[in-house]
Amino acid sequence: MFARSHPVLYKSRVFGLDLLRALAIFFVVYSHGHVFLKTYISEPAYTLPIFDGVSIFFVLSGFLIGKILIRAWFQEAFDSTTLRSFWIRRWLRTLPNYFAVLIFLVASLHFSGQAAPPQLAQYFFFIQNLITPHPDFFPEAWSLSVEEWFYLSLPITLYAIAQFPNLDRKRSLLAVIIFVIVSITLFRLYRAYSLESFNVQMWDLTLRKQVITRLDALMYGVLGAYLNLLHSNFWKKIAKKAFLIGIGLFLIDKLIGRWPATQQFYVSYCTLSVSSIATLFLLPALSGWKRKTDLFTRIVTIISLISYSMYLLNLSPIQGVLLPRINFSCSICSQQPLLMYFVYWTLTIGLAALMYWYFERPITALRDKWSLPSSTGPST
Repeated sequence: MFARSHPVLYKSRVFGLDLLRALAIFFVVYSHGHVFLKTYISEPAYTLPIFDGVSIFFVLSGFLIGKILIRAWFQEAFDSTTLRSFWIRRWLRTLPNYFAVLIFLVASLHFSGQAAPPQLAQYFFFIQNLITPHPDFFPEAWSLSVEEWFYLSLPITLYAIAQFPNLDRKRSLLAVIIFVIVSITLFRLYRAYSLESFNVQMWDLTLRKQVITRLDALMYGVLGAYLNLLHSNFWKKIAKKAFLIGIGLFLIDKLIGRWPATQQFYVSYCTLSVSSIATLFLLPALSGWKRKTDLFTRIVTIISLISYSMYLLNLSPIQGVLLPRINFSCSICSQQPLLMYFVYWTLTIGLAALMYWYFERPITALRDKWSLPSSTGPST
């Protein structure tokens, strides 16, 4: 359906970035699927071949959005019109899917006789995990809050700097990038130091899943966009070496993060930065990697296109709402974890494709009518 309707789509996309996005969503959905196989394989063994998909998403998003903002920063006045156009394009891309899933989950609570969480109103403004642990309801929404606050805060910061025309825009931009990365990292280290004792769940809620502790991951992507656009020769020159370093960092992160002697210290202070830096090092090579249209390219592109819908649907809507009903009505399914695992993947990909094609894509197409055109192509 995708290929026949839009054969030019594959030629206009950057395969390397689509591959990175497809791997990231695979890591996320795969990790959430362990609940079906926990009687067969331990979680450490199950998650051994995967990496932190959300951190990869953050850096990739920062890279793509950073390119949009940096181009506008140097080619436009960066006034209120620029902000309006940027936010319309971002919000039409991200908010409709999010609110559709949020409303679905609230409706499912109502029809099952359960009360809505007391923090529900906060989800509509993405403040449920701004500086506090994320509530249990719709747990995957934590990363969307990080993204939305990034979309809001960086353009406003650049707009404020633009009010001082005598400032050097190149240096000012680099100063903002470095300041955010350093300040957020130091704050996260302080938070980690302040924890009374190491606990994976507390680390997850206090360090990994709060807006105030994760904005640096997206800024690493903006740093990549800065180097890509303003130091393109250097960006191309380091591509191969940087890619090998990035792969090495991911492997080191996996090894040290599981080694009992270093796990507590490394997870508390290092892993969130290392996974983001590792992704940044992959970008010079992947951002220049294009392929001819073949079956593998089409599969990767499709998974990349539906990745946002897959992220929103796989956990709370499918695992939390749909699969329990299937399990309840199908005695064979309840006794066959492998069958439920297969159904989980099938529903995630199938429903995400439907959501993308019939909901996400038509709404995203409205962006060109209501805002200035984007210069980054379909990957954003």
